[in-house]
Amino acid sequence: GATAETCTAICKANGFVLAGLEFGGECWCDSYMSLANLVPDTDCSSICDGDHTELCGAGNRLAVYQ
Repeated sequence: GATAETCTAICKANGFVLAGLEFGGECWCDSYMSLANLVPDTDCSSICDGDHTELCGAGNRLAVYQ
């Protein structure tokens, strides 16, 4: 399962600047994010598949890491 650490490592290894976790374990990578789409951290409420002490986004919400 994904964690913030594993997702960030995968994205960086593939040349991306940003890593995002959604639905508790989907890892997404990109190098640009529009600030107009920021929501409160409390919107990210799905427990990470790979580490049950972390929160990894939610439905249509990405927890983003750099």
